[in-house]
Amino acid sequence: MSANVAPHTVDMEPEARRMFARDWNGILERTDGALDPFESRLTEQAIRLALALHVFRHIEIEKRGPGTYGVAEGGCIGHERPLREHDAAAGLAVRDWFKRRQSEFLAARRAAEADQLWERVRRFMLGRPGGVTARDIYSGRRFAKDKAEAETLLAAWAEDGRIQASKPEPGGKGRQPVRYRLSPMQAQR
Repeated sequence: MSANVAPHTVDMEPEARRMFARDWNGILERTDGALDPFESRLTEQAIRLALALHVFRHIEIEKRGPGTYGVAEGGCIGHERPLREHDAAAGLAVRDWFKRRQSEFLAARRAAEADQLWERVRRFMLGRPGGVTARDIYSGRRFAKDKAEAETLLAAWAEDGRIQASKPEPGGKGRQPVRYRLSPMQAQR
């Protein structure tokens, strides 16, 4: 594009705009407003994809010779028409496809990271026959960033049968935390 030509603005039909607004609001609702950098740009990426599809749909192609085609003179007319609901839906669908592929790609890495974390905690627990508490797991951010994350990890490992929880005896002094010990199978690995 020449420096003397003003860029074109592509408008959206109201329903297309509503689709993107619903998508953005859905992301905010699912994440409770705690967006990571990738999630914060999902709707923006869908809009870009929809715009590319819209512009491509409104290119006039001409045959220039046997087996030769090109864009007709003045054939790029996407900026003259608003982006429609169909293109918005297609942009969201393409974005979702890429999002699924990324999740699949990252799943193996996340599983490996979870296995490594478990192995570090298991070794830590081997040296503590009296068991560990949630505080032992998050203290100094050793394995978890806070109490809630530590309790979530311990509950999941207990549900998987990797560890066993022992609740404190009633009537003891002060508040006694739940202690977790390795299950017999994990202790002998």
